[in-house]
Amino acid sequence: MLLILSSGLLTSEAGTVYWNPGDRIHRHDVEYEEVRRVARSWARPVNVSRVPTPPRLQDEIAFVNKRYAKPDAEGRLDIFRVEASWLRQMEGSLLDLTPRYGKLMDKFDRRAVEALTVNGKLLAVPSFLDSSKIYYRKDLLRKYNRTYPATWEELESTAEYIQAQERKLDGNGDFWGLLWQGSPNEIL
Repeated sequence: MLLILSSGLLTSEAGTVYWNPGDRIHRHDVEYEEVRRVARSWARPVNVSRVPTPPRLQDEIAFVNKRYAKPDAEGRLDIFRVEASWLRQMEGSLLDLTPRYGKLMDKFDRRAVEALTVNGKLLAVPSFLDSSKIYYRKDLLRKYNRTYPATWEELESTAEYIQAQERKLDGNGDFWGLLWQGSPNEIL
């Protein structure tokens, strides 16, 4: 996830900032409260108001684009969270943060900054970094005389081969060679 800031936030004299944490189940409540506390302590105190997230994940991009397109409207967004994989779809609605934050980006993982840059524009700031892992079963690799896959192609062919072999075994017809989330995000 990453934070995206609007031009309204960077130039606003208004005392309220509108934030959509991109979280229908309120996992970011602690962060939200901390942001509110810090913003109220500034020389020019700012109130942070939470904007509800649409109930369906696939509606979130349209929701954000609509509200971002009208930065002076009552329903504007100043800060929101979104998966990096969605930035290209939102590029036309987002502010280039390079002039404001570009020099700070050397403190972040280079690959994360590259993922947040579209057509030379820094469109977001990482709020945290995470990574995915692939676990594998050494016993199955040994059983079928396979080595640890070093490429995506090797992973696919190894998983398909072991899956086919295991499904031939009695009672193992629903064995899967690879499981993953598979939803629209940047996990893999």
